[in-house]
Amino acid sequence: TRHYSKNNQSINVIVKRELEFSTTFETLQLQEENSISCLNMHNVTFIKTYFSLDQKYMLCMYNAPDVESVRISQRQAKMPISDIYSCKELLPKMF
Repeated sequence: TRHYSKNNQSINVIVKRELEFSTTFETLQLQEENSISCLNMHNVTFIKTYFSLDQKYMLCMYNAPDVESVRISQRQAKMPISDIYSCKELLPKMF
């Protein structure tokens, strides 16, 4: 089932991953690439990832109709989720 927001607007969603064991970025990238069909099914677009230097934490940004679309797609792809948030971008020129 595809999920769409009520007003056809999308939001940015941040997924925090706390990894139980240190891993490599390449391993997680492969896992993320294998999840593309789950993302597409729920109208979720991957934007970018930040990976901690100790290789235990990730912050991944997605664009989606809602947080639940990201949560469902991540569960189906068997990707770990520690926390998940909707967010908006604040740029220096906005202050």
